[in-house]
Amino acid sequence: MATGAFNIQVSGHAPARRDVTLEIISETTGEKRTVTPFLDGSAMVRGLPTGAYQVRVLHPNVVGELVDMRRVRLFEGLPTRITLPLPEDLFRDTPVRRTPDTDLTPVRDAAVSARDLVGPAGGKKPGDPIRSEDWNAVVGALGDLAGAVAELTRLVAPQGHDHHELEEKIDEVNGNVRRFTDQFGAQLARIQRTLQTLAIERQVNDTFAAAGTVPDAVRAAVAESVGTLKSYSDSDTLIWGARKKTAYATILRAMGDLRDAQPDPTPLEDNELFKSTLVVATEEASVAAPRTVGGEIDQYGKVNAKTSGALLYRAFGA
Repeated sequence: MATGAFNIQVSGHAPARRDVTLEIISETTGEKRTVTPFLDGSAMVRGLPTGAYQVRVLHPNVVGELVDMRRVRLFEGLPTRITLPLPEDLFRDTPVRRTPDTDLTPVRDAAVSARDLVGPAGGKKPGDPIRSEDWNAVVGALGDLAGAVAELTRLVAPQGHDHHELEEKIDEVNGNVRRFTDQFGAQLARIQRTLQTLAIERQVNDTFAAAGTVPDAVRAAVAESVGTLKSYSDSDTLIWGARKKTAYATILRAMGDLRDAQPDPTPLEDNELFKSTLVVATEEASVAAPRTVGGEIDQYGKVNAKTSGALLYRAFGA
Protein backbone atom coordinates (compact mmCIF):
# COMPACT_ATOMS: atom_id res chain seq x y z
CA MET A 1 0.00 0.00 0.00
CA ALA A 2 1.33 3.42 -0.99
CA THR A 3 1.95 5.75 1.93
CA GLY A 4 2.82 9.40 2.37
CA ALA A 5 3.36 12.08 4.98
CA PHE A 6 1.76 15.34 6.02
CA ASN A 7 3.94 18.35 6.86
CA ILE A 8 1.54 20.54 8.84
CA GLN A 9 2.23 24.10 9.94
CA VAL A 10 -0.17 25.80 12.35
CA SER A 11 0.30 29.55 12.00
CA GLY A 12 -1.36 32.58 13.53
CA HIS A 13 -1.76 33.41 17.21
CA ALA A 14 1.44 32.07 18.82
CA PRO A 15 0.22 31.60 22.45
CA ALA A 16 -2.64 29.37 21.27
CA ARG A 17 -0.39 26.96 19.37
CA ARG A 18 0.93 25.26 22.49
CA ASP A 19 -2.51 23.80 23.34
CA VAL A 20 -3.67 22.96 19.81
CA THR A 21 -4.35 19.35 18.79
CA LEU A 22 -4.91 18.08 15.26
CA GLU A 23 -7.22 15.28 14.20
CA ILE A 24 -6.44 13.65 10.85
CA ILE A 25 -9.33 11.48 9.65
CA SER A 26 -9.17 9.15 6.66
CA GLU A 27 -12.25 9.45 4.45
CA THR A 28 -11.64 5.93 3.14
CA THR A 29 -11.31 3.96 6.38
CA GLY A 30 -12.53 6.44 9.00
CA GLU A 31 -9.29 5.95 10.98
CA LYS A 32 -8.44 8.96 13.13
CA ARG A 33 -4.99 10.00 14.26
CA THR A 34 -4.49 12.72 16.88
CA VAL A 35 -1.33 14.82 16.71
CA THR A 36 0.05 17.54 18.99
CA PRO A 37 2.23 20.06 17.11
CA PHE A 38 5.48 21.48 18.44
CA LEU A 39 5.44 24.92 20.06
CA ASP A 40 6.27 26.51 16.72
CA GLY A 41 3.14 24.89 15.26
CA SER A 42 4.90 22.32 13.08
CA ALA A 43 3.94 18.65 12.92
CA MET A 44 5.12 15.81 10.69
CA VAL A 45 2.80 12.83 10.32
CA ARG A 46 4.27 9.88 8.43
CA GLY A 47 3.15 6.43 7.37
CA LEU A 48 -0.39 7.33 6.31
CA PRO A 49 -2.03 5.57 3.36
CA THR A 50 -2.48 7.89 0.41
CA GLY A 51 -5.95 9.21 -0.25
CA ALA A 52 -8.41 11.84 0.96
CA TYR A 53 -8.26 13.11 4.56
CA GLN A 54 -10.03 15.62 6.74
CA VAL A 55 -7.99 17.74 9.19
CA ARG A 56 -9.57 19.29 12.29
CA VAL A 57 -7.90 21.88 14.54
CA LEU A 58 -9.07 21.76 18.17
CA HIS A 59 -8.30 23.85 21.26
CA PRO A 60 -9.47 23.21 24.86
CA ASN A 61 -10.67 26.81 25.28
CA VAL A 62 -12.77 26.89 22.11
CA VAL A 63 -16.03 25.05 21.50
CA GLY A 64 -15.89 23.22 18.19
CA GLU A 65 -13.18 23.62 15.59
CA LEU A 66 -10.75 26.51 15.39
CA VAL A 67 -10.47 26.23 11.62
CA ASP A 68 -13.14 24.94 9.27
CA MET A 69 -12.47 21.27 8.57
CA ARG A 70 -9.97 21.00 5.72
CA ARG A 71 -10.28 18.30 3.10
CA VAL A 72 -6.87 17.42 1.68
CA ARG A 73 -5.42 14.66 -0.46
CA LEU A 74 -2.26 12.84 0.56
CA PHE A 75 0.10 11.85 -2.25
CA GLU A 76 2.97 9.41 -2.32
CA GLY A 77 6.50 10.76 -2.23
CA LEU A 78 7.40 14.15 -0.80
CA PRO A 79 5.40 15.25 2.29
CA THR A 80 2.18 17.08 1.53
CA ARG A 81 2.38 20.51 3.13
CA ILE A 82 -0.66 22.01 4.89
CA THR A 83 -0.86 25.47 6.46
CA LEU A 84 -3.57 26.03 9.08
CA PRO A 85 -3.88 29.68 10.18
CA LEU A 86 -5.43 30.27 13.60
CA PRO A 87 -7.91 33.17 13.84
CA GLU A 88 -6.28 35.60 16.24
CA ASP A 89 -9.56 37.30 17.20
CA LEU A 90 -10.52 34.19 19.20
CA PHE A 91 -7.57 34.55 21.57
CA ARG A 92 -7.39 38.22 22.44
CA ASP A 93 -5.66 38.77 25.76
CA THR A 94 -3.98 42.13 25.43
CA PRO A 95 -2.33 43.35 28.65
CA VAL A 96 -3.91 46.41 30.22
CA ARG A 97 -2.36 49.41 28.55
CA ARG A 98 -0.02 51.25 30.91
CA THR A 99 -0.67 54.92 31.33
CA PRO A 100 2.22 57.22 32.33
CA ASP A 101 2.23 58.45 35.90
CA THR A 102 1.26 62.10 36.20
CA ASP A 103 4.30 64.31 36.77
CA LEU A 104 3.44 66.56 39.72
CA THR A 105 6.92 68.09 39.95
CA PRO A 106 5.86 71.46 38.43
CA VAL A 107 3.00 71.72 40.92
CA ARG A 108 5.31 70.93 43.82
CA ASP A 109 7.91 73.46 42.60
CA ALA A 110 5.27 76.18 42.30
CA ALA A 111 4.05 75.54 45.86
CA VAL A 112 7.59 75.58 47.25
CA SER A 113 8.37 78.78 45.34
CA ALA A 114 5.25 80.48 46.77
CA ARG A 115 6.25 79.45 50.28
CA ASP A 116 9.78 80.80 49.86
CA LEU A 117 8.45 83.99 48.31
CA VAL A 118 6.28 84.98 51.27
CA GLY A 119 8.81 83.81 53.89
CA PRO A 120 10.66 87.15 54.25
CA ALA A 121 7.36 89.00 54.71
CA GLY A 122 6.68 87.09 57.91
CA GLY A 123 7.78 87.89 61.46
CA LYS A 124 6.07 91.29 61.60
CA LYS A 125 5.47 92.94 64.98
CA PRO A 126 2.55 95.16 65.92
CA GLY A 127 3.01 98.55 64.36
CA ASP A 128 5.57 97.39 61.77
CA PRO A 129 4.85 98.85 58.33
CA ILE A 130 3.80 96.59 55.42
CA ARG A 131 5.93 97.69 52.53
CA SER A 132 4.81 97.49 48.91
CA GLU A 133 7.33 94.77 48.08
CA ASP A 134 5.95 92.62 50.93
CA TRP A 135 2.40 93.06 49.66
CA ASN A 136 3.43 92.31 46.09
CA ALA A 137 5.24 89.16 47.22
CA VAL A 138 2.11 87.91 49.02
CA VAL A 139 -0.10 88.65 45.98
CA GLY A 140 2.36 86.96 43.62
CA ALA A 141 2.66 83.90 45.87
CA LEU A 142 -1.13 83.57 46.12
CA GLY A 143 -1.40 83.80 42.32
CA ASP A 144 1.26 81.12 41.82
CA LEU A 145 -0.37 78.85 44.40
CA ALA A 146 -3.81 79.26 42.82
CA GLY A 147 -2.37 78.35 39.42
CA ALA A 148 -0.65 75.28 40.89
CA VAL A 149 -3.88 74.10 42.55
CA ALA A 150 -5.80 74.54 39.28
CA GLU A 151 -3.17 72.50 37.44
CA LEU A 152 -3.30 69.84 40.15
CA THR A 153 -7.04 69.36 39.69
CA ARG A 154 -6.53 68.86 35.97
CA LEU A 155 -3.71 66.35 36.39
CA VAL A 156 -5.07 64.06 39.10
CA ALA A 157 -8.85 64.39 38.65
CA PRO A 158 -9.69 64.45 34.93
CA GLN A 159 -13.32 65.11 34.09
CA GLY A 160 -15.38 61.91 34.52
CA HIS A 161 -12.42 60.05 36.06
CA ASP A 162 -12.13 57.94 32.87
CA HIS A 163 -9.55 55.17 32.66
CA HIS A 164 -9.31 54.45 28.96
CA GLU A 165 -6.91 51.54 29.41
CA LEU A 166 -9.45 49.74 31.62
CA GLU A 167 -12.29 50.51 29.21
CA GLU A 168 -10.29 48.95 26.37
CA LYS A 169 -9.62 45.80 28.42
CA ILE A 170 -13.25 45.47 29.46
CA ASP A 171 -14.34 45.81 25.83
CA GLU A 172 -11.90 43.09 24.85
CA VAL A 173 -13.14 40.71 27.57
CA ASN A 174 -16.73 41.40 26.52
CA GLY A 175 -15.77 40.57 22.95
CA ASN A 176 -14.22 37.28 24.04
CA VAL A 177 -17.38 36.40 25.96
CA ARG A 178 -19.58 37.25 22.98
CA ARG A 179 -17.48 35.10 20.64
CA PHE A 180 -17.57 32.18 23.07
CA THR A 181 -21.35 32.55 23.44
CA ASP A 182 -21.83 32.63 19.69
CA GLN A 183 -19.70 29.52 19.19
CA PHE A 184 -21.31 27.63 22.05
CA GLY A 185 -24.80 28.54 20.86
CA ALA A 186 -24.02 27.46 17.30
CA GLN A 187 -22.69 24.08 18.48
CA LEU A 188 -25.70 23.58 20.75
CA ALA A 189 -28.06 24.38 17.87
CA ARG A 190 -26.33 21.80 15.64
CA ILE A 191 -26.66 19.15 18.35
CA GLN A 192 -30.35 19.98 18.74
CA ARG A 193 -30.86 19.73 14.98
CA THR A 194 -29.23 16.32 14.85
CA LEU A 195 -31.21 14.98 17.80
CA GLN A 196 -34.53 16.28 16.53
CA THR A 197 -33.94 14.91 13.02
CA LEU A 198 -32.99 11.51 14.42
CA ALA A 199 -36.01 11.55 16.73
CA ILE A 200 -38.57 12.45 14.06
CA GLU A 201 -37.10 9.84 11.71
CA ARG A 202 -37.45 7.10 14.32
CA GLN A 203 -40.89 8.27 15.35
CA VAL A 204 -42.23 8.29 11.79
CA ASN A 205 -40.76 4.85 11.09
CA ASP A 206 -42.43 3.49 14.23
CA THR A 207 -45.68 5.12 13.12
CA PHE A 208 -45.38 3.37 9.76
CA ALA A 209 -44.88 0.07 11.60
CA ALA A 210 -48.05 0.68 13.61
CA ALA A 211 -50.10 1.57 10.52
CA GLY A 212 -51.78 -1.11 8.48
CA THR A 213 -51.18 0.46 5.08
CA VAL A 214 -48.33 2.77 4.12
CA PRO A 215 -48.41 4.13 0.53
CA ASP A 216 -45.04 4.32 -1.24
CA ALA A 217 -45.63 8.00 -1.93
CA VAL A 218 -45.91 8.67 1.81
CA ARG A 219 -42.66 6.82 2.53
CA ALA A 220 -40.88 8.69 -0.25
CA ALA A 221 -42.12 12.10 0.93
CA VAL A 222 -41.00 11.46 4.50
CA ALA A 223 -37.64 10.06 3.40
CA GLU A 224 -37.03 13.12 1.23
CA SER A 225 -37.92 15.48 4.09
CA VAL A 226 -35.64 13.68 6.56
CA GLY A 227 -32.87 13.73 3.97
CA THR A 228 -33.31 17.49 3.61
CA LEU A 229 -33.04 17.97 7.39
CA LYS A 230 -29.83 15.93 7.49
CA SER A 231 -28.31 17.73 4.49
CA TYR A 232 -28.84 21.21 5.94
CA SER A 233 -28.02 20.45 9.59
CA ASP A 234 -24.78 22.48 9.37
CA SER A 235 -26.33 25.43 7.53
CA ASP A 236 -26.87 28.98 8.70
CA THR A 237 -29.87 29.48 10.99
CA LEU A 238 -31.86 31.35 8.31
CA ILE A 239 -31.31 28.65 5.68
CA TRP A 240 -31.93 25.84 8.17
CA GLY A 241 -35.13 27.45 9.42
CA ALA A 242 -36.59 27.73 5.92
CA ARG A 243 -35.66 24.15 4.97
CA LYS A 244 -36.93 22.78 8.29
CA LYS A 245 -40.27 24.53 7.93
CA THR A 246 -40.76 23.08 4.42
CA ALA A 247 -39.66 19.58 5.50
CA TYR A 248 -42.07 19.43 8.44
CA ALA A 249 -44.92 20.75 6.29
CA THR A 250 -44.26 17.81 3.96
CA ILE A 251 -44.20 15.37 6.91
CA LEU A 252 -47.48 16.83 8.18
CA ARG A 253 -49.15 16.27 4.78
CA ALA A 254 -47.69 12.78 4.64
CA MET A 255 -49.23 11.94 8.01
CA GLY A 256 -52.61 13.12 6.70
CA ASP A 257 -52.21 10.95 3.60
CA LEU A 258 -51.23 8.02 5.82
CA ARG A 259 -54.40 8.41 7.86
CA ASP A 260 -56.55 8.66 4.72
CA ALA A 261 -54.99 5.47 3.36
CA GLN A 262 -56.18 3.37 6.31
CA PRO A 263 -59.37 1.33 5.86
CA ASP A 264 -60.23 2.28 9.44
CA PRO A 265 -58.25 5.34 10.57
CA THR A 266 -59.45 5.17 14.18
CA PRO A 267 -56.66 2.88 15.52
CA LEU A 268 -54.02 5.08 13.91
CA GLU A 269 -55.59 8.28 15.21
CA ASP A 270 -55.53 6.83 18.73
CA ASN A 271 -51.89 5.81 18.43
CA GLU A 272 -49.65 7.93 20.69
CA LEU A 273 -46.76 7.92 18.21
CA PHE A 274 -49.02 9.21 15.44
CA LYS A 275 -50.48 11.93 17.66
CA SER A 276 -47.04 13.01 18.87
CA THR A 277 -45.77 13.18 15.28
CA LEU A 278 -48.72 15.39 14.35
CA VAL A 279 -48.00 17.74 17.28
CA VAL A 280 -44.33 18.13 16.36
CA ALA A 281 -44.95 18.47 12.61
CA THR A 282 -47.76 20.99 13.16
CA GLU A 283 -45.64 23.09 15.53
CA GLU A 284 -42.56 23.11 13.29
CA ALA A 285 -44.54 23.76 10.09
CA SER A 286 -46.59 26.63 11.54
CA VAL A 287 -44.09 28.51 13.70
CA ALA A 288 -42.08 31.34 12.12
CA ALA A 289 -38.61 30.36 10.97
CA PRO A 290 -35.99 31.50 13.53
CA ARG A 291 -33.64 34.31 12.57
CA THR A 292 -31.06 33.84 15.33
CA VAL A 293 -29.37 30.92 17.07
CA GLY A 294 -31.03 31.92 20.35
CA GLY A 295 -34.45 31.92 18.71
CA GLU A 296 -33.78 28.49 17.22
CA ILE A 297 -32.83 27.00 20.60
CA ASP A 298 -35.94 28.54 22.17
CA GLN A 299 -38.09 26.84 19.52
CA TYR A 300 -36.63 23.44 20.38
CA GLY A 301 -37.48 24.06 24.01
CA LYS A 302 -41.11 24.87 23.13
CA VAL A 303 -41.46 21.75 20.98
CA ASN A 304 -39.98 19.55 23.71
CA ALA A 305 -42.35 21.12 26.23
CA LYS A 306 -45.39 20.38 24.06
CA THR A 307 -44.37 16.73 23.74
CA SER A 308 -43.19 16.47 27.39
CA GLY A 309 -39.72 15.66 26.09
CA ALA A 310 -40.94 12.53 24.29
CA LEU A 311 -39.37 13.60 20.99
CA LEU A 312 -35.96 14.01 22.60
CA TYR A 313 -36.24 10.58 24.21
CA ARG A 314 -36.93 9.09 20.79
CA ALA A 315 -33.54 10.33 19.59
CA PHE A 316 -31.91 7.95 22.08
CA GLY A 317 -34.21 5.07 21.23
CA ALA A 318 -36.29 5.41 24.39
